[in-house]
Amino acid sequence: MNVSKDDITEEKIISLLEKKLMSTSELAKLLDVRRDMVVGYLEALKDQGKVEMLIIGRSHVYKPKKPED
Repeated sequence: MNVSKDDITEEKIISLLEKKLMSTSELAKLLDVRRDMVVGYLEALKDQGKVEMLIIGRSHVYKPKKPED
């Protein structure tokens, strides 16, 4: 799924994360944007309580936060 930088949206990121846990690098590759752009979006979504970060080994991965979490 390649999208332009203007097409990155909260819905697209959350939709991808609902399919599986992903790192910022994985999301950046799927969205065809720089990793630092994805980091900014994920930080904002995390601050809004819409995603959460998990540490698995040395990797930081993200998943959508469920209302009951």
